[in-house]
Amino acid sequence: MQDLVLLNPAEEQALLQAIQASAEIQRLRQFFLWAQGPLRALLAHEVLVCLRLNEQGRVTHAEYLHSVAHAPEVLARLVDPVDGLGLRIARHCTAAGGSPCLFPPPDESPDALAQDGTADAPHDAAGAAWAALGDEVRQLGLRNVLAHGTGPLAGGGTFFSLFGLTHGPNSRDAFALSLLLPQLHIAFLRVLASRNATVPALPPGVALSERELEVLNWVVLGKSNPEIGMILSLSSLTIKNHLQRIYRKLNVHNRVQAIARCRELKLLINTEP
Repeated sequence: MQDLVLLNPAEEQALLQAIQASAEIQRLRQFFLWAQGPLRALLAHEVLVCLRLNEQGRVTHAEYLHSVAHAPEVLARLVDPVDGLGLRIARHCTAAGGSPCLFPPPDESPDALAQDGTADAPHDAAGAAWAALGDEVRQLGLRNVLAHGTGPLAGGGTFFSLFGLTHGPNSRDAFALSLLLPQLHIAFLRVLASRNATVPALPPGVALSERELEVLNWVVLGKSNPEIGMILSLSSLTIKNHLQRIYRKLNVHNRVQAIARCRELKLLINTEP
């Protein structure tokens, strides 16, 4: 039987603020600001990986938000839609019953990697699988992970992994994430829905394609070429080529000038909070 978990007043206040602020999230930039503010006040972390899974458990959308710089190849391994670490953690936790997953487990040595914290769990198949995933987390320099998801839902579910918490995740963190899961789920779905917003009509003489406008909207959100490539399932070189064509069409020389010019022409989808 699991011990009763009670949050202290400071944790309760941080949780309430996170829940209230999540109601305003519509776009990715707002989601990023929320993750860096209210969410980190409750669960301080370095990288948040968000997955949207279809009814067959395949990744349809993957996003990461980070407050600490990590190598692009590390972030790419987290969100790879075929065999990414985020997806494998999601599958493991779903198969284990859908409870929050913690690595390393609370009140155990770093080598005791079972989810439920039992002494003999590392010797069974599930414990060994979780140990392997935990080793990969450490090899990537992320130290630990706290993860939870909705499980299979009609129309698809979501899964969220917080890597690099400032302390080893514990039962209080798991409880807080469980309480926040509905807000994370709904907010992420709203962000994805906002991407389907209609691209505004172009003024005469400006022949940017819809794809080029899409690239620019990610540029204004601060995404790098590799990050935009992962979001749009394109190579970094393709994104670079898109940007070069955009610069020529707008008669500018860099990202800042391109964004300023597009704002003058009202070409960008509104990304302000």
